[in-house]
Amino acid sequence: MPGAAAGTPSSKTFPITVKKTATKIVETPSERKVPFKGTVNSTSATLLWNSPTGWQPLAGKTMGSNSFGAFVQRTTDAGGNALFPATQPLWSNSSIAVGWHSDDLFLADAQASVDIMVVQPAAFRSLTATRSGAATVEVRGSMGFEGN
Repeated sequence: MPGAAAGTPSSKTFPITVKKTATKIVETPSERKVPFKGTVNSTSATLLWNSPTGWQPLAGKTMGSNSFGAFVQRTTDAGGNALFPATQPLWSNSSIAVGWHSDDLFLADAQASVDIMVVQPAAFRSLTATRSGAATVEVRGSMGFEGN
């Protein structure tokens, strides 16, 4: 060590890092396919950590999501479960994301996302099919979509 008195033993320094234990969120929306302007009525999420005996729930932890029109937080119960509210009306495909920022030095953060498909009602306004050759059919028409 610089500045140490002669004959004083020196020690080496080495970095120590913490390997964080894996966590995961299992996310289950009440619906994965909704009609145009429909809502997902609720989304449940379970927060788990990979313990030495397998995946175990994390109770009393706060998960959050901004997929519901505003930032929403829920605290997990004894089983690691939390229930999020309905989404706003959906006009196009969307995803619902839930995350947990670890408050424990030894546990990693977790996040999950589920895609939601919005089904657009449609109807034919007109349709004609004409044979234009031995193996060819010509189809013409138009479709209408609710809400344009």
